[in-house]
Amino acid sequence: MKFFKGLKDVLKNKQVVENETEELNHFLEGLPDRDEEENRETEIPPGEHIKTRSLWVVEAYTPTSFGNLQAGLSKLGLLEFGISNLQQWIEQARQGSHQGWHNLGPIFPINSNVPFGKKAILPSGVRHLDGYVFQLLNSITCVVLQFVFDEQTEQLLEVPMNKKYTTYIEKQGKVEVIMGPREQKQRAILDIKKELRQKCYYWIKDNIPGFFSGGILDDHFPTCEFITLDKANPCNCAASDGYLDLIGLNDPLGVWHSQGDLGLVLKTPLFGDSEFSNLILAGNTFEILSDRELSFSGGRNTFGFTNWLSLGFTKVVCLWGLNMLLVAYEKKISKLRDSVASLDLSDLKKSVRFIEELQKNLFIIENEFPYFAAEYRGFCENERNFKRDVIDFKTTLGSTNEEIYLFEMIRKTSLGRLARLLKMLEDLRRAVTISSQTINTKSNLRIQRSILWLTVVLVVLTVVNILLLFFK
Repeated sequence: MKFFKGLKDVLKNKQVVENETEELNHFLEGLPDRDEEENRETEIPPGEHIKTRSLWVVEAYTPTSFGNLQAGLSKLGLLEFGISNLQQWIEQARQGSHQGWHNLGPIFPINSNVPFGKKAILPSGVRHLDGYVFQLLNSITCVVLQFVFDEQTEQLLEVPMNKKYTTYIEKQGKVEVIMGPREQKQRAILDIKKELRQKCYYWIKDNIPGFFSGGILDDHFPTCEFITLDKANPCNCAASDGYLDLIGLNDPLGVWHSQGDLGLVLKTPLFGDSEFSNLILAGNTFEILSDRELSFSGGRNTFGFTNWLSLGFTKVVCLWGLNMLLVAYEKKISKLRDSVASLDLSDLKKSVRFIEELQKNLFIIENEFPYFAAEYRGFCENERNFKRDVIDFKTTLGSTNEEIYLFEMIRKTSLGRLARLLKMLEDLRRAVTISSQTINTKSNLRIQRSILWLTVVLVVLTVVNILLLFFK
């Protein structure tokens, strides 16, 4: 019976393999047609242009990293700009005398022929850099940098979209994955975006490193891309605009529409998104704002768009940066909490070193986070102050048509998150104290045992000496 059962299993498995082989052969036969269709669906239609005009990056300076900002701005020659003294302005703001923002002015490449403005070595492909210093909280200084790309760089996303790809099978670990034209284009686009962001990240790390430069957000910074389209309108995407899927603009989830007639949408990352700290601001080239509004900024071109947005949108990016700062502290505290739970007390020497490092990291957090938490909570509770000079974005929920505003949602959720994190920090402090006491107790017991054995040895030696003296 076992023989027939085994034979039946073999024949069954053989049939499964034959069926899978037949399906694979059928799939491979249809690949050329499928590839052609996918390439056609995801290519840019005639007359369309997709341009990444600029990238905002936020860096935050806590009490432990504030010195880096002073040193970096001094090296770049930005502490004294015009008639104002930026260092004095920041120091007074951190002392609580005022809140607000300070314009660093445009920064151009070192080899630029522009006769005005500051100059510095900028990342390749960056036409110029606009910078703002925000002091919305006393203990946190935020710098928002808008890297404006040159004409060649801003059109890089079009290259993989118009390229023809052929399906292949890729081994990822123990799994084989079919990589069709759509997947290959999406990967190429993500690689281009990542490279552009990394260039800007490295510039910040080299010149004015702060809190996010430490890599707490998995080497990401809070960012926002600004993308324009000549034909499609992200405010009202058609289902046929398949190429917009590749840049994340044809998914209704996470898309927020600007208030008023600005013609802009803001795409927020979804849960589990690899680009969890990146926003996408997008609009149709001919629908964004009005000619009258843009005429004061330079016209309907990259300079006009980015110039207007550097004034009207920068605080939005700063608020996103503060929100991601809260996320970063959440990651820090959670990591320390999990590391305490995994502490192995069997290796006492290793445990002592671990606790010392843990207490050092906890000391830094306790010297930063409580200030930030108290100030950020007060800032979020003051709704009028929180939303001042902010372009808000809204979305409509399903059949109820309820309007939800993005920064009102961030404001409210931040308050709940702050309360939870303060409780987590209190619990972490208690856990570290208990672990430290446990290690000290074990160390003391070990010392006591050592002393006991030493005492026994001394007693034995004493007895031996007495006996030797007695028998002499």
